[in-house]
Amino acid sequence: MDKSTRILTNIILLSVFFSLIGANVAYDNSSEVTRIYGTVFDCKGNGTISGANVTAYNSNFSASNLTDADGNYVLHVPEDLNLSVVVKFPGHLESFKSIKTGKDTINMNFTLGQPAVTITAPLEAFINENFQVSLTFDNNATTPGFGPIVELILPPEISFVNANYMGFPVNVVDAGIFPSSGELLNPLTRNTTTGNPGYRLIIIEYPFGSFAPDQPPATITANMKMALNASLGTPLNITARPIFRFGNNPLDDPSTDPPVYGETQQASIKPTVLKVNKRAILHEDETATGPNYPFDFVIDVDVADGATLQNLTITDYLPANLQFMALIDNAGGQNINLPSTAIPGGNITIAFTSVTGALGTDRTIKYRVYAPEFDNNTLSVLDPNTGSHVNA
Repeated sequence: MDKSTRILTNIILLSVFFSLIGANVAYDNSSEVTRIYGTVFDCKGNGTISGANVTAYNSNFSASNLTDADGNYVLHVPEDLNLSVVVKFPGHLESFKSIKTGKDTINMNFTLGQPAVTITAPLEAFINENFQVSLTFDNNATTPGFGPIVELILPPEISFVNANYMGFPVNVVDAGIFPSSGELLNPLTRNTTTGNPGYRLIIIEYPFGSFAPDQPPATITANMKMALNASLGTPLNITARPIFRFGNNPLDDPSTDPPVYGETQQASIKPTVLKVNKRAILHEDETATGPNYPFDFVIDVDVADGATLQNLTITDYLPANLQFMALIDNAGGQNINLPSTAIPGGNITIAFTSVTGALGTDRTIKYRVYAPEFDNNTLSVLDPNTGSHVNA
């Protein structure tokens, strides 16, 4: 073999040697892989989320996958890495976890959350009077949200007065009345909000820059007023929608981190003009039988401020196991009917020609009764053998 042949042979052998080394390295890398898998859940009802983006990354590595129709994902990443895993899905706060990869597979489930609001309102509200609505904000996610606010949509019959958190005023934005298009701009989110034409959009800011998942729910009290011309008995709906206006970070960068919206909640309130409340003036809500143990019933009649009711009649029915004794105060009305003072039961009827409402109770009727030994069917009110209590 001449010199040139030996050199060529050495070059070929050297090339093969390097190729074999390269193949061995590639084979070793392919075997050092950690499998990360899991499911992405929605905070509402524990359903799964399809199409969520799951990314594992550090400064030198990144791997992503989308969840399938069942909310499941799989990632294959190198061993011995410190990684952050983030899950993103539109309309939800992001969820983060940190891991150290090893030889074992890693199961990681995530729950994506949103802000939530609970609206608490009275079933009825007087026309021409103020009433209160409680708006309780919470974070159902696993990471903080930033810029908590609530959008309120009010019907024309309900006007907004003010709002406070623990007695301290909070910032409120009146975005105006929905036009015929049913769209208004929320100046805080810079997004369009839809509502019924003629309704009003109010935005209330909670006094927190952020709201963490472990933070106690925060309640704002909103004071409102029912219109004098509201239709009596016709339910009026107030809607509330919770929002993290800044999304997942405190920066105002809606193009990359848009606001996160929660589910809209609703409360229904009926306008009313009259409320009647009956109460017993009775120690510990119990009494013994016999005329030596009398007690009083009080009937409070409240008419909406500024409203006048003509020919108002109040009737109260006594059960068969209570004996009427005397009418103490008819509140300026006319006694139409009074029960027998000898036979238990019966009814009290008081008539008023006219009652005009003011703030507070407008008429108070008071009468006295006792629990007799026998009811109006001559049956013992109390069991003669056991003496067990009964309800009147």
